[in-house]
Amino acid sequence: KIAKSNAGYAQNKTEVEVYTNPKTKPIVAEIYDYDGTHFTWLVSEIAKPVKTPGEFYELTGISAYDFDKILLNYGGRDFILNKMSPKAKEFVLAADSLIKNSGLVPGDVSHYTQWGKTSDGRVVLLDYGLDQETWNAHY
Repeated sequence: KIAKSNAGYAQNKTEVEVYTNPKTKPIVAEIYDYDGTHFTWLVSEIAKPVKTPGEFYELTGISAYDFDKILLNYGGRDFILNKMSPKAKEFVLAADSLIKNSGLVPGDVSHYTQWGKTSDGRVVLLDYGLDQETWNAHY
């Protein structure tokens, strides 16, 4: 990713901060290298974007609708969590922890198109540069 504006630099910096945080690192795409001075560029692992709600369900065990509903706190959270598989519950709780420990904008995390599958089969957040601070400063 190459930053072309102040917002882009801020987003690259946020991605590096999220990736290097042990609490959030496991569920985001890996960063291999970056310009540590100005955050002009970063090199991230390749992950195939999730294309459909059905594919999201196959990878995570939770429907895109329920995932969005839980992360955006639209209600029914406990009911949905209690009826899902352990795999799905682990994924949802990791995504929820990501939001709480990073300041990322929940709407960017909750939509299935923000997620991808790595070559080793992990489901990772693809674009995680928009935190509340960057949003307030640049949008």
